[in-house]
Amino acid sequence: MTINSWYSHVPVEIAKGGTNAGAMATVNGIIKYDGTRLVTSPTVLVDANNFTTNTSQPAFNYQADATQVNVLGSGANYTVLFPNRIFDQTLSFDGTVFTAPKTGLYCLGSTLAINAAFLVGNNAMDFGLVVAGALFRLNTFNPFNCASAGLFYKNSSSLLINMNLGDTAYVSVFATGAANTISIEAGACCIWGYLVC
Repeated sequence: MTINSWYSHVPVEIAKGGTNAGAMATVNGIIKYDGTRLVTSPTVLVDANNFTTNTSQPAFNYQADATQVNVLGSGANYTVLFPNRIFDQTLSFDGTVFTAPKTGLYCLGSTLAINAAFLVGNNAMDFGLVVAGALFRLNTFNPFNCASAGLFYKNSSSLLINMNLGDTAYVSVFATGAANTISIEAGACCIWGYLVC
């Protein structure tokens, strides 16, 4: 059957009982219209139970691979490093900064673990995501006055936010007080994110 329209679009011919797309190259693949013709998709799959997966969809998870020693305490912002890739479907995170490969709504999150001998005068700590240049505070721990050696602090938070193509996001943290006496632990620190829609 040929579908015609009073618009000046090129008609798309759909053969009876099928399509004019070539043979499916992928089991459980789908057929999509690319603006000119019907084509198969090698990455979007729909299985027999109608579960959909897409290996081209932005999704990543990275971890810190070493303790970042004595990087906090002076009140200056510190950008946390996550060089250990667990997975990254679009290779959009460089170990420090995520760059949105497509405009859309993203879910981003991070877990941080802080371990140090906090000194009297370490009285505030902020943890957040910087997205497109704007800081979104995920957690503020204040006051932070204590003199306990080896105090361990851990926080996990996430954020749902619109990002434009090319926008960047990274984890920023700072603590006030005695200069650079606080470290970020390796094992429990990670950053993750994915395109929602």
